[in-house]
Amino acid sequence: MNEQLNLLLVEDSESDAAMIVRLLEKAGYKVNWELVEDAGQMCAALSGKQWDVVISDYNLPQFDALSVHQANLDTPFLVVSGCIGEEAAVAMMRAGAKDYIMKDNLSRLLPALERELSDSQALREQRRTEAALHESDQRFHAAFENAAIGMALIAPDGNFMKVNNALCELTGYSEKELLSQNLLDISHPDDRENSLKHMDKALSGKINNYHIEKRYLHKQGHVIWVLLSASLVSDDSGGPLYFISQVQDITQHKKYELELQELNVSKDKFFSIIAHDLKSMFNNLLGFSDLLKAEIKSGDEAAIEQYVDIINSSAHQTYAILASLLEWANSQRGKIPFEPASIALSELLNEELDVLSKNARQKNIELKICIPENLTLTADKDMLKTILRNLISNAIKFTPKNGKIEVHATQGDQQVEIAVCDNGTGMTQKNLDQLFKLDIINSTPGTEDERGTGLGLMLCSDFVKKHGGKIWAESEPDKGSTFKFTMPL
Repeated sequence: MNEQLNLLLVEDSESDAAMIVRLLEKAGYKVNWELVEDAGQMCAALSGKQWDVVISDYNLPQFDALSVHQANLDTPFLVVSGCIGEEAAVAMMRAGAKDYIMKDNLSRLLPALERELSDSQALREQRRTEAALHESDQRFHAAFENAAIGMALIAPDGNFMKVNNALCELTGYSEKELLSQNLLDISHPDDRENSLKHMDKALSGKINNYHIEKRYLHKQGHVIWVLLSASLVSDDSGGPLYFISQVQDITQHKKYELELQELNVSKDKFFSIIAHDLKSMFNNLLGFSDLLKAEIKSGDEAAIEQYVDIINSSAHQTYAILASLLEWANSQRGKIPFEPASIALSELLNEELDVLSKNARQKNIELKICIPENLTLTADKDMLKTILRNLISNAIKFTPKNGKIEVHATQGDQQVEIAVCDNGTGMTQKNLDQLFKLDIINSTPGTEDERGTGLGLMLCSDFVKKHGGKIWAESEPDKGSTFKFTMPL
């Protein structure tokens, strides 16, 4: 067998000790042993080494070995004695001894030793298992409590059994409040049936776990979108114990997802409108070019000139739509350079006045710039020019002859508010509500039947937002309009 045996012998008789060792070696044990005779030696031996078994003489005059052994009860303690009474044996067993063997019957020593070594090994395995389970439980508890996302143990009937702080913060309920509720109590009414369906599938053994997007109702009443991942834990016989649920807040993600869906719908409608407008213009070009071709043969110069003017106007308008569409598309794709710098607003407006004033003079409109010379702001120069050019051009377009347009700027603590005001035709509230919307493009003719692309305000809105500002309009029918936007200082 040659099994290693670490043996501590508590014996005042060297011959008796040697006899026990020989007996064990004869049985096939490779005995590594130490002999002690008093309490001090025994304490030192117990603290200095791990022993497989302690075998002690009961009748030691110097000390009570069993009392010293009390701190090491995991090590089997066997008593070997020349004589022992029944009362003493009972007391000894109660105190922790595993068995006692009379010296005149040492044949019982080996079976007792093997039994106790086996029991000791089983006990150590049990304690290691319990320690491992305890450590695992501690790790799970720490992970559960400190998880960044919501976690819960949910009974098969849906009642909360355990919740962590993150879930409490997510739902607005305290731990006590959640533990008194059912999962369905905080679920959105429209999602309860789907939650039950997945729980039933798991409980019936069809699935082990599931992942669903659903809505919780916060204690304050608002909706929280979550990604719920749940796994069913069962006992050894397969009976359901509880669900382990992980709850991740995806409210912001769902908001972006909804906005993206709405944006895609708007873009589809937007391109449909653009395609319709372009088709109409090309129909004009094709139709009047066919008429022009026919009139050339007839030699009617007046008709030819009329058709050429119409074709030329349609071509310019088509080009303007395509140019604006390209600029807007580049803005959406981030292809337009964005280089904010300090800009003197009055100087920038003066650079644009040559073209803008020419258009205003054609309708005898007074264009007045009311900007302090020392006012500066932080903006991309080309984008700011585009914003101002579009807003002032729109004001000229919808202001009748002999009208008036003013550009003002007000400096705040962190931003500049710029306003383009006219005394033109104005707008209804319905038209105001439709401004800056991708899926509604208005290209209303001006007071002199001026035509536009309908994309100018969209570009203005994109460029203002690029700077972190806001743009809006104030207007009443026949009382003019004021378009305002903000820019950082």
